[in-house]
Amino acid sequence: MPASGNVRDVAVGVVGACAVTESGRVFCWDHATSERVSGVEIDVPCAREVTVGGDHACARTSDGRLFCWGANASAQLGQGDTAPRDGVVTVAVPAAAKLTSWTRGSCIRSFGGSVWCWGEDLDLDGRGLRVPSGPLEIPAVTGATAIGAGGMVTHFSIGGRGIGRGILIDHRCAAQADDRFTCWGNNINAQLGSAGPGESVVSGRLR
Repeated sequence: MPASGNVRDVAVGVVGACAVTESGRVFCWDHATSERVSGVEIDVPCAREVTVGGDHACARTSDGRLFCWGANASAQLGQGDTAPRDGVVTVAVPAAAKLTSWTRGSCIRSFGGSVWCWGEDLDLDGRGLRVPSGPLEIPAVTGATAIGAGGMVTHFSIGGRGIGRGILIDHRCAAQADDRFTCWGNNINAQLGSAGPGESVVSGRLR
């Protein structure tokens, strides 16, 4: 990767990592590029921030444009479908001030404080959506000041052999004014801030 003094941002995913230099160049590396210490440069202009999901990545530019690349089986490239894509694609969302990703999708916080997400998990938008989707505004969140996403896909195995697709346990949270927060998604491990496993949206205030 680039010399450490030139790195503006770095992100680590399940199987890879990416970095953005002070000059706005994006470099990524994983098992396919491990023989190249510097990684592979991604064609994104004037990048400011990068994030890495399970098998996709996205970058935000200095003027808020958003670009994604990688796998698209869960609509994680933000195109509204699951068709494979070669190279880098543009995601049609409001100008992004912040970016985050989870295993099968990504979210942005706009400069106006709205939150938009796309991809797939057990409850993408806090309203029960369980199928791959393009960018959706999250109605439970307004005036967001920060966002984050996490989670993974768990797999059961018997005798070393994987069984089935596994369980999605992805979730997302947004900070808001006056120490408020809203979290949505899967709550199997109470990761939304509430013990109720059936809840899909939890709002509250930090104490």
